[in-house]
Amino acid sequence: MPETCIAKRPSGAETMSPDLPGAKKYFQWIVSELEPYLGKHILDIGSGHGIHLEYILPHHPCVTSIDLSLESVQLLRQKFHIYPDFEARHADFEQASELDSLVSLRFDTIVCLNVLEHLQDDIAALKRMYEILRQQRGVVLLMVPAHQWLYGSMDRQAGHFRRYTSASLNSKLQHVGFEILHLYHFNTFGVLPWFINNRIFKKELDGSGVGLQIKIFNTYIVPVIRRLEARIKFPVGQSIISVARVKND
Repeated sequence: MPETCIAKRPSGAETMSPDLPGAKKYFQWIVSELEPYLGKHILDIGSGHGIHLEYILPHHPCVTSIDLSLESVQLLRQKFHIYPDFEARHADFEQASELDSLVSLRFDTIVCLNVLEHLQDDIAALKRMYEILRQQRGVVLLMVPAHQWLYGSMDRQAGHFRRYTSASLNSKLQHVGFEILHLYHFNTFGVLPWFINNRIFKKELDGSGVGLQIKIFNTYIVPVIRRLEARIKFPVGQSIISVARVKND
């Protein structure tokens, strides 16, 4: 990743556009999709700066957040200190040594938004999620980037190993022992701008015009596309959302 790009984005948020944290309507929309499946004891993996947690914690205050960035963990502790049942931990989810302590906390829900694509061995990560949820027969809520044909310059800069198809994500979840409750494309409108920026112009995450596009999208497009996608699930989208539960033994 170019040093200039790292310098422009705050530590712990190097994998996103610097304007994305300000897209409040977008994150509210994401959380509204997850809301019906959020349980009483939530593990949030790869929380970053916790924009989505602003909309989860008021109604689901018992959350443990883990992140690889110590700076992000410290920020989360300051930001959400008013929630006594919130805990932010500095941890590497890819390390097997973390598993036993997380299993012992008996989470009923895992939230993992735009993280799985950053993990080289996503199957191993899904297996760890399964073990954490197995005794409670819990639910994992995932959001991942969709369509490998959208993979381009901004994916590489963000550190994405892959984008997903519905079939590939479905197969991996079932392989490790989850049953799919819902799996669908999300944010159909985002496909064309991402393709143009990412594949045609090969822009960087903080490239010219990207921030302005995010602001326009958040302010004017999200309210419209949110209502539309509440009625229609399209066969393409910038992301995939999945809700999966541990199968009965």
